[in-house]
Amino acid sequence: MTDKQHRVLKFVLNRKRPVTAAVVAQQFSISQSTAAKHLRSLYIAGHLTKTQTGKKILWAETTTSMPVAVSDDNIIVQPRRPAPIEPTKPIWPDNPFKTSYPHIRGYDD
Repeated sequence: MTDKQHRVLKFVLNRKRPVTAAVVAQQFSISQSTAAKHLRSLYIAGHLTKTQTGKKILWAETTTSMPVAVSDDNIIVQPRRPAPIEPTKPIWPDNPFKTSYPHIRGYDD
């Protein structure tokens, strides 16, 4: 695998959704046909999957394993512990003498 193909593969694997050759071409500032050649070679090597919707060809990572169904009997649910409540500190210290604008001046008189 060449360095360019490795960079294209890394780009496709980091995407959440399948990409087109146009997206890859725009990312690497190469022509769309060159991006398609790199994607096609990665597909032949087994690194990517290809799905066609209409005229678009979408390229995505190859999944290595199928999802496995697990019965509800095997799932152990731990009860959730509530987070400890920490006492809140007052923003201003308690002072019997209150000013009219302590929040603006930032200090007590």
